[in-house]
Amino acid sequence: MTESVQHGLKRCAKCRQFLPEAAFWRDRSNSDGLVSRCRDCKRTARTPEGNRKYYARHREAERARHRARHRRDKAGKKRPPSADPFKKRARKKLKYAVASGKIQKPSTCSQCGSTTERIDGHHTDYSKPLDVQWLCTICHGLTYRRPVPGRVGVGKELLR
Repeated sequence: MTESVQHGLKRCAKCRQFLPEAAFWRDRSNSDGLVSRCRDCKRTARTPEGNRKYYARHREAERARHRARHRRDKAGKKRPPSADPFKKRARKKLKYAVASGKIQKPSTCSQCGSTTERIDGHHTDYSKPLDVQWLCTICHGLTYRRPVPGRVGVGKELLR
């Protein structure tokens, strides 16, 4: 502990004043058990006025940080589920039929016989929501994948 804390005072990292320990919020993660800024400085930092001042001073750095976060989030996101109402309705009806026991979901892929992958219901015609082909995730993906010119195979041996 520093000498100022031993005497019941601590220096604020923002306003640089020595203040009594009661002027600081508690924080058990710090060695002295207090936050580095006094309560008044913490309050002004959280106000809209404080936010405007901060962003005015750090505009370019914050823009760069925001762009980097947006690129990272965008790269990690999957495509949103289809907004097509026919597809949504078909998926919902199939899910309800499986949950109610009307349709039994198999544990093997109907195309390759795999039991290690998750099994999905593939609709060939969305107007028939209960008429599905049960495929593993790899086979399901291969049904939508377009053939690449010049490539000999697009089978599972390339994916596993």
